[in-house]
Amino acid sequence: VNTTGFRREGVQVEEFLLSRGSADALQRPERRLSFTQDRATYSDFQPGQMEVTNNPLDVAIQGDGFFVVQTPNGERYPRAGAFQLDNQGRMVTVSGEPVLSDSGPITITEDGAVAIGRDGAVATEQGTRGRLRGATFASPQFLIKEGYGRFRAPDGVAPAVPADGTVRFVQGMREGSHVKTVLEHSRLLDLTSAN
Repeated sequence: VNTTGFRREGVQVEEFLLSRGSADALQRPERRLSFTQDRATYSDFQPGQMEVTNNPLDVAIQGDGFFVVQTPNGERYPRAGAFQLDNQGRMVTVSGEPVLSDSGPITITEDGAVAIGRDGAVATEQGTRGRLRGATFASPQFLIKEGYGRFRAPDGVAPAVPADGTVRFVQGMREGSHVKTVLEHSRLLDLTSAN
């Protein structure tokens, strides 16, 4: 609930109903039995609530899209934009992965104000340091969740890097989790109280 950019997961199930027995010798009627088989899990990509932090390195994505970060296993795609600077001056995620621009990691070595435009341009008083790389997917439901709010694209699926400005960035904000606690509790009660 409190994890920045968290994506709720769901399970798709199929129900099999076993009809009641019809033997006259039974002293009490048989109950109708219901069995389920899980078919797949999926991530819900509905946007979360925007939270104002006024931290210049916090960035939220407005609409669809993902940030692109570099991990030891290749590029990954989070929505969580709680960034910081590491000891080399690179803009990184809270777990230390460098945030990528079109030309590699974004590095800020000087002190002073950092401005991030809606198009992702990262600038200081010394000039532009790079442009946040945004990525979109035609079918995000096929992305594979890896933890730390990151997703990876399956083999053969490449992200689109839109040049038309469809991925918009907002500085000084974070996207919160979209999990609604009350709704999840009521779902749990429905499931556990069903006969």
